[in-house]
Amino acid sequence: MILILSETGDVTTYHVMRWLEWYGKEVMLVTDKHRISNIRIDNRHTSLCVEGKRLDFSKVTAYWYRRGNFAIPAYKGGDHLPPVIRDNMANETQTVVELLHSRLRSIPHLGRYEDRKVNRLKVMDTAAQLGLEVPAYGVFNSREQVADFVAAHGRVVTKPLSDGLIIEEDRISYANYTSLFGSEDVEALTETFMPGLFAAYVPKKYELRIFYLDGVCYTMAVMSQQDTQTQTDMRHYNYTKPNRNVPYQLPAAVSAGIHALMQALELKTGSVDMIVTPGDKFIFLEVNPVGQFGNVSSSCHYHLEQKVANYLINIAFLKPDF
Repeated sequence: MILILSETGDVTTYHVMRWLEWYGKEVMLVTDKHRISNIRIDNRHTSLCVEGKRLDFSKVTAYWYRRGNFAIPAYKGGDHLPPVIRDNMANETQTVVELLHSRLRSIPHLGRYEDRKVNRLKVMDTAAQLGLEVPAYGVFNSREQVADFVAAHGRVVTKPLSDGLIIEEDRISYANYTSLFGSEDVEALTETFMPGLFAAYVPKKYELRIFYLDGVCYTMAVMSQQDTQTQTDMRHYNYTKPNRNVPYQLPAAVSAGIHALMQALELKTGSVDMIVTPGDKFIFLEVNPVGQFGNVSSSCHYHLEQKVANYLINIAFLKPDF
């Protein structure tokens, strides 16, 4: 059986599942909304009940961590307890969850819960050490520091230090994007503030979204510069007139650099963002281990969902010593 851990509503997950089922493989999906009960863990066995269906780790031949987590419910009778006790109970539950993920690592797998997030700054340092070019950047918490950086680099952008926020709550959408930051913005800053990430603006010929799967780069070029709405951050999608997306062949040296980076990060898959400048320089921006790749697949006819399904089948049935 192939096990997939994901989030409810992740369309990519369902497409991969359809391919696995088309190949006649047994698949079990566990999402962050599936209720976990009847847990049994001992020295040799791991099993739990997921929405009434038994999941026995000994029967899992391959595992894909896509997104999400195991949802072990909190103790219902604990609402009246002091916060310190509730926190301790949550830590007890988290210990069980961590053990589940630890035992899944012994099964042939694609992706791991522990790798779902990477430190953007550490990744840029590693990329630079491996020979990939990255933008000049700085992390500052004072107006004077930012003013000096803007004076040194001219056009500057600011972006989140960690994962970008895109969420809707009480019918209000919250999101943060990469944004231009000029001298007038410097003047509006308070003298000190929480640390923020600032980077030199890199002129773009076009942008690249790369899906990496175990040594192979599947690349899409995004013609984001023909639309003022998407010039600074292509995630400001123009749904009326979308950017043109086309298949793209990376130079061998760039592909090798990405492969070296992913090996250094111990990632077998992820979505990589890069910029190609008007002078044809390749600038690395970031990697998201659980990034979306449906658009790369459909726009470029790469059939990535089928490739992921085949990868899972291969590690489950053809490579038992993975």
